[in-house]
Amino acid sequence: EYTLHVTDEIDQTASSQVAQLRLTRLSMQERVATQRAAFSVENYALLLFDFNDVRLNNSNREIIDFIKGRMNEKAELTIVGATDSLGEAEWNATLSERRANAVADLFKGVPTEVVGAGEDTRTYPNDLPEGRIYSRTVFITVRNPIQP
Repeated sequence: EYTLHVTDEIDQTASSQVAQLRLTRLSMQERVATQRAAFSVENYALLLFDFNDVRLNNSNREIIDFIKGRMNEKAELTIVGATDSLGEAEWNATLSERRANAVADLFKGVPTEVVGAGEDTRTYPNDLPEGRIYSRTVFITVRNPIQP
């Protein structure tokens, strides 16, 4: 059972009615028998870049090394580059793709989807400098097949 509770920016709250979430638990043998893939999915963010830059600093390389240690030999990646809202939208799209490719270059041999989302992927408000800094990032999703 679950209930959704929401609070808005002026502290008004609303709650849904209690609902049931149907779950089906499959063993690894059942997954293999029905040929259902089993994956673990991990999401990473905050590979931060300087303004208008695509170079990875040492902190970013440490994060990438950590992610590599979490991957198995059949892992697949999705890498999405993002930017802040400063500058032209077309340039931001190019810059975000270059950032995603700079990260993808460090995962040679791993099947990777690279996306340049530009300023369209906003997880932080851009009206403050801090939000713009956090928006200059790359998001990495790792899909690791689980072996039976």
